Amino acid sequence: MSAAIQNHPRRMLIASVGSYGDVFPFLALGERLKARGHDVTLLTSGYFTKLVEDAGLKMAPVGTPEQYQAYITDPNLLHPLRGFMLTRRMLSSIVKPIYEYLRDEWQNANTLIVSSPYCMASRIAEETLNIPLVTVCPAPIAMGSVVDPPVVSPLLSPSHVPRMFRKLFGQSVNWMTDRTLGSPINKFRKQLGQSKMHSLMHWWHARRGTISLFPEWFAPASIDWPSPHTYAGFPLCTPRNVVTDRNPVTAAKLDEILSSPKRPLLFYPGSNASHLRQYFEICEKVCQQMGRSGILVAPAAIDLGDQLSSHLLVVPFVSMNQTLPQVAAAIHHGGIGTIAACISAGVPQLIRPMVSDQPDNAARVARLGVGSWLSNARFRVADVTRALEPLIGDPLVASRCQFYRERMQATDGLTIAADLIESLA
Repeated sequence: MSAAIQNHPRRMLIASVGSYGDVFPFLALGERLKARGHDVTLLTSGYFTKLVEDAGLKMAPVGTPEQYQAYITDPNLLHPLRGFMLTRRMLSSIVKPIYEYLRDEWQNANTLIVSSPYCMASRIAEETLNIPLVTVCPAPIAMGSVVDPPVVSPLLSPSHVPRMFRKLFGQSVNWMTDRTLGSPINKFRKQLGQSKMHSLMHWWHARRGTISLFPEWFAPASIDWPSPHTYAGFPLCTPRNVVTDRNPVTAAKLDEILSSPKRPLLFYPGSNASHLRQYFEICEKVCQQMGRSGILVAPAAIDLGDQLSSHLLVVPFVSMNQTLPQVAAAIHHGGIGTIAACISAGVPQLIRPMVSDQPDNAARVARLGVGSWLSNARFRVADVTRALEPLIGDPLVASRCQFYRERMQATDGLTIAADLIESLA
C-alpha cells in the first residue's frame, strides 16, 4: 500500500444485496479495507446486521430481516422464470432507499462507493451525483457479454451451440434483461431527469472500472466485456466471525465424522429453505448407498431437528476452509463462493444448478475438469450416487483439482481487490 493511500484514508460505502454468498465477499473486502485504515460502511439487508457489526464495520440496513426471510423461503425462488421475477421485485424495491442513502451520506471527494452490479442505485448515484464508483463483480454472468453469453443450462454450453446462435442468444438475454430489470430502473432514472438507458448489463458497470472477484482461468475475458476491467481472483472470504454450531454434541459429532477413515460427503443446498426437507431425504439415502457419512450445511431458517439420521449431520454453518479439505466431495448449488472454496480445498464438486448464475458457474466447473453437474430433474438418489462415484475415484479429476488448487492459492484475491480499489480511488 502506497504512502499516499496510507495518509489519505477514504470513506468506503460498500453495497451488496442477496444471500450469504452475495454478501460474504463484500463483508470480507470491507474487513480488509478497514484494516488499511478506511472508514467502511456496508449497505445490505438488515438480516446481516449482527454479522456486519461483529466484523467491526458500520451497517446501513436495506430492508428488514423479515423481508429477507420471506425472500429466501419463497418456493418460487428456485423456479427459472418465477424466481427471476421474484428477484426483479426485490432488486427494484431497494433502488430508491439505497439511492437516497448514498445521496444523503455522500461526503464529496473523500467518499467512494464499492458496489455489486446488482445494486443499481450505486450506478445511478454515479450518474446523477457524480460520486466515484467502483464495480466489484463476484461472478462472470454479470459481465454482460453478448459475444460469449451466460450459460442458462449446462446442456447449452458453448461447446454445444454454434457461435452464431450464441450471439443471437446473448442478444435475446440482453433484451429480456432490459425489458424486466431495466424497466423499473429507467422509470426511476426518468424521475431524476435521466434519459433512457439501454443494455442494462453493460450500463451497470462503473465508468471508473470493474474488478472481477474471479480469475481469468475461470472466465476468460470476452471482447465485449466492460472497460476498464481487471481480474483480482477468487477471495477466500468466509468471514472470521461466522460461528459454527456451538452445541457441544453437534461439534463432537462433526469432529467424529471428519476423522472417519472413509471421507464424508458435504452437502450445501444454498440459502433457499423451501426445498430442504426433500433435499435432506435425498442426501441421507445417498450417504446410505455410498457407505459414507454426510454433513448437510443448512443456514436457512428451517427446523430439521425432527429428522435425525445416523448418516447425515445437519449444521447451520461450518468453517469451509477447515472442513472441505477433509471431505471426499462437495455437492452444492453452484454459488460462486462455494465453488471458490471447493477449488481452494482441491475437492471435486457435483453441482445442481437451478437459477441465476448457477448454470453458468456449473458449466465453467465442468470445463475445468474439477466437477460435474446434474439438472434439478435428475437430482435423485441413483443419479447423484452414479455421478459421485467417478468424481471421487478418478485420478484425473484429483489431478485437475490439485492443479487448480495450487493456481488459486498462489493468488490472494482480497488483497489484489483492495489494492485495485485504492488505486481507482
